[in-house]
Amino acid sequence: MQSVCDFYGFDLYDFLVTGDVLSEDKYEMEGFNDANHNMDKFYIALEIAKRI
Repeated sequence: MQSVCDFYGFDLYDFLVTGDVLSEDKYEMEGFNDANHNMDKFYIALEIAKRI
């Protein structure tokens, strides 16, 4: 993504979202797909883009 932005002269604004809990003894897969593939990250990125 950074190389595409560099090529076209765009700034890349990235943000991180936590997804793993490492303090637990057991790893649960329940809700994993929804946590990583829902639209909330798109809406956060859209709001950031509107404010820039």
